[in-house]
Amino acid sequence: MEQYRQRLLSLETTLPIQYPSLSDYESGTFQLKNPAI
Repeated sequence: MEQYRQRLLSLETTLPIQYPSLSDYESGTFQLKNPAI
């Protein structure tokens, strides 16, 4: 899980518009915004 969180942080740094913040992911909206993932 931690490895995935670090990957999200990396994506958020490079693609802040396409990917949600870590707080969005933790609240469960990440799956809604990115159903493919």
